[in-house]
Amino acid sequence: MAGLTTTRRRPSPLAAPAGVALFLRRLRAERLLALVLAVVVLVTALLFAAVPRFYNSIADEGARHAIRDADTPVANVQMLEQRLQLTGQSTYSADEAAAHGAELQSDLPPALSNLFSSTDYVAQSAEFSIARQPGAAEWPQYFIRMRYQSALPDHVRIVDGRLPEGTDETVRRAAIDESGKQIEVEVPVVEVAVATDALDTAKMRVGDRLEGTLSQDSQVFIGGLVRTVEASDRVVAEIVGSFEPKVADEPYWYGDVLPLRANVTGSLDRPMIHVVGLMADRGLDRLAGRESVAFEYRWQFFVDPERVDAGSLDAVNAAVKKVRADYPSFVNRFSDTTALRTGLDTVFRQFEAQRRLTEAMLAVVAIGLLAVAMLVIGLIGALIADRRRAALVLQRGRGASSWQILGAQAVEGLLLTVPAVAAGAAVALLVPGRASVLTPLLAVGIAIGVTVLLVAIALPVARGRLGQLERGDQPVRAVSVRRLVFEALAVVLAVGGVYLIRRRGLGGEAGSTGFDPFLAAVPVLAGLATGLVVLRLYPFPIRFLAWLASLGRGFVAVFALRRVGRQPGASNLPLLVLLLTVAVGVFSSVLLTTIERGQAATAWQQIGAPYRAQVTFAELPKDLDLAAVPGVEAAAPAYLARGVTFDMQGSDNALTLDAVDAPALASVTTGTPADPHLPPGLLDEPSDQNNGSDQAPVPAIVSTHAATGPRDMQQGDRFELLVEQTWISFVVVDVRDVMPGIVPGTQFVVTSLEQLQAAYRIAPLPVTTVFIRAPASAEPALRRALEGIVPETHLTSQAAALGELQGSPLIAGVAAGFRVSLIVAALYSALAVIVALILTAAARARDLAFLRTLGLGRGQGLGVLVVEQVPAVLVAVLSGIGLGIAVAFLIAPGLDLRAFTGASTPAVLRIDWNAVSVIGLTVVGVVALAVAATAVASRRRNLGSALRVGE
Repeated sequence: MAGLTTTRRRPSPLAAPAGVALFLRRLRAERLLALVLAVVVLVTALLFAAVPRFYNSIADEGARHAIRDADTPVANVQMLEQRLQLTGQSTYSADEAAAHGAELQSDLPPALSNLFSSTDYVAQSAEFSIARQPGAAEWPQYFIRMRYQSALPDHVRIVDGRLPEGTDETVRRAAIDESGKQIEVEVPVVEVAVATDALDTAKMRVGDRLEGTLSQDSQVFIGGLVRTVEASDRVVAEIVGSFEPKVADEPYWYGDVLPLRANVTGSLDRPMIHVVGLMADRGLDRLAGRESVAFEYRWQFFVDPERVDAGSLDAVNAAVKKVRADYPSFVNRFSDTTALRTGLDTVFRQFEAQRRLTEAMLAVVAIGLLAVAMLVIGLIGALIADRRRAALVLQRGRGASSWQILGAQAVEGLLLTVPAVAAGAAVALLVPGRASVLTPLLAVGIAIGVTVLLVAIALPVARGRLGQLERGDQPVRAVSVRRLVFEALAVVLAVGGVYLIRRRGLGGEAGSTGFDPFLAAVPVLAGLATGLVVLRLYPFPIRFLAWLASLGRGFVAVFALRRVGRQPGASNLPLLVLLLTVAVGVFSSVLLTTIERGQAATAWQQIGAPYRAQVTFAELPKDLDLAAVPGVEAAAPAYLARGVTFDMQGSDNALTLDAVDAPALASVTTGTPADPHLPPGLLDEPSDQNNGSDQAPVPAIVSTHAATGPRDMQQGDRFELLVEQTWISFVVVDVRDVMPGIVPGTQFVVTSLEQLQAAYRIAPLPVTTVFIRAPASAEPALRRALEGIVPETHLTSQAAALGELQGSPLIAGVAAGFRVSLIVAALYSALAVIVALILTAAARARDLAFLRTLGLGRGQGLGVLVVEQVPAVLVAVLSGIGLGIAVAFLIAPGLDLRAFTGASTPAVLRIDWNAVSVIGLTVVGVVALAVAATAVASRRRNLGSALRVGE
């Protein structure tokens, strides 16, 4: 015997089919487990193959939303020229302008021009000064520009008169020739239509004939020539109709309000009123032939949002970059240059910030869900391996090699996973969205990953020592050094990833390198590292609890806790699944809560109250009492002026002045996030007849950087403001970075309207803004009241501003992704608990069967099952909540959520404890249902069959 040797034979490849056939027979015998595994793999493949299409769908809709939401001049392309025949350039007639616009469009890169759905063009003359009627007051002075706009009849509604047509009429007027001799010349009459609002402001009416002479500014404008007015500098504009726009804010007007209302400049005592008259194409043809009438031509190319998709943005951005290099942004006066203006690159840059952040956040959730799915698949594989353990050991004993077993396992894994993955990927193609190359790659990756995982689970049986494998009781082994190194590496990667995220950012504008798969996996790595640490430490508190339970007289707790301590490591994997589920859910909840509350705060900051009514080219009545409108609780009038001159020890600059009825504003904003908490100085009554002088300065809140000197503003500083051509002295009572109702980053002064009025004694200050407190139900009545008083009043609400911020498809997509992932993860968790219970069911059933012969009741058996799960659930839920919150705060410096919140300052992380509680209770409920289902199934098991286990 001592000299007996054995020769290890190399397995023949021809033996593999027999092994595969054997495994296939085993597969038929365990078809229920195989079906469960195939269904889980199919669902996993479906989810992750659909993610790229879902992401492309929300990204494309997000890009279109960015175009729709942007201002018209920003979201489209405008090309401009200025031409004057006096300088040797030819001006365009209507037909020539249309043809030249088509040439300009054809010269643009196809990636950009293919986005255009329509084209309009505008030809606008230099400004003419309207002659005063005999005996009329010197002020106001009136000015008019002639404007031709293509497709005008489709966009206006005639209120009085008719649309302009062509006329060849001229009138004879006196002029001076080059020698200074007075002569008579013929001046063309051009028919125009003027907006109703402009006619009302300028006190004009249909039928008026306005005699215009090229204004002095326009003479300089046409070449710096100061000369005697010539005949060609004159025009007679006959108002033949008044109109209203069908849609005042439609893209057709390109954000230009000048054709729709008069522009009032100058001062209160010397106003200048500028109007625009819209003429027909024949009017343009007549004026374009005159030497000294300068024209600005604008060709407006409108981008169709439906032609935009996120996948083509790189090409569009490259095209915009090229045209910016080819064309200047401003017109070089009367040189043969064409300017181009667009904000598409700005729109897409802001969208890209949102898209990168969306991509990173969805990737975090997807990677976490994938980790949970693979853990569940691993548990199912462990259950299958446990069921086959005896058969595999028998095959090893009869000569099957390790490679035969592993090869057969690989073939079986492919037979299980490939059809399931293919079916899942095929169903994923039905998800609406643009196709992505990631869909097949993820499907193939899942198939390979699941197969490798199933082979790895069979590796201990295939490669283990046969003598040890044949033992019925497996000895408790010390943790291998290899496993400790692996777990330490996971912890190091998680810590390093958190550090990198804090430095580089997860996404958004702070993300310098865009989406990084490793950084997106950091929260999941942190969860896995925490889970490994928890699994490593988990037996110690269990043993302590078992010892505590042994001090009492109960049996169930002692038995259940000691069983938990003796269970194999695979039985504790549900703890890791539950921990990851809770952590990802809480992490997602923190981010969503932060975004939602940040958006709400931004909306309050923008409006400054529940409602704000504001006019730009007019003023509200001094006796306006909106508090009398049904439903309105309070109203605070204000005088808002921009570009007010600020002076402090020679430091001059322009800022925004907001003078508000302070006591009324306190009533409007009390209890809302827009409450500015005004200091007492602004709430006081005017204290002195010299209010506004150096002896009695008006108290004010000032922005931190209002002064341009070497230091920031401080309490007690004195400064002056030029209010309606009058210098008024102020004293700083508070310094703030932001104020509700004022755009962050704006330099501002906020003061009391009553005290400012006491300082400005010349005339009543105009009311331009009213802050209103009212519920949503009062909005219709409020709008009707304002339309009846000042039709051009713009009423905005905090709810509407919040709706605009929340309307982004990317934000909605992130929220939907988070919710779906939490539901799917909860289902995975339930399956993991069930599989783990089944994995230990045989041993538990045998133990309980023996104890039932000694008098253990069914209720006590259920108690054992419950107590076994309680520690794992509590540890998983509490650890998951703590981990989700900790990870969110740890990587907060790398989370630039301003792309979603619209805030000018980084959003502060917020925790919704109600949502966190719901997540924890949901997981507990899922585990409870899984335990209940397992308990019902175990009650059907025959006592005799349990006692015969192992025979």
